[in-house]
Amino acid sequence: MSVMNRQLITFVLVAFAIIAAKAQDGLNVAELYDGRYRENPNAVETIISGDGLSQYDLDIYHGLSIRGLSADEQKKIERLVAKDGSSAVDKEVNYKGGYLYYGFYSLPPKNKKNRYLFYLNNNMKKGDKIIILYMEGRAGARKIKKMITK
Repeated sequence: MSVMNRQLITFVLVAFAIIAAKAQDGLNVAELYDGRYRENPNAVETIISGDGLSQYDLDIYHGLSIRGLSADEQKKIERLVAKDGSSAVDKEVNYKGGYLYYGFYSLPPKNKKNRYLFYLNNNMKKGDKIIILYMEGRAGARKIKKMITK
């Protein structure tokens, strides 16, 4: 592969990452996607945009799965999600022991695209993982929920 091809591929990948990162602009959870977990061996960050999502009617999928968080870190993430959830046009939440266990939020549309925020704290069910997903596109809430439960 030529140097020029590698540079072009790198440019395209960086452009997709920037577009995906900008999608969360204006949300409190955006700070979680700032790269702080990318070097953490207990975290997995997934950014997908473009053609890979067309079958799901999505344009952006940005996921973060983190294990081994302290109680303070878990509370901070829960607060960020709850703040964003307060402006949701529709939501489905479940609390356990006074803490947010599950949240699915339909956020106000942006640029005529539906936006969703999903949160799951598996620490509540003898797990050790928090999952935060941001999705944007034409897909309806029912389709997104079906995709998440697979």
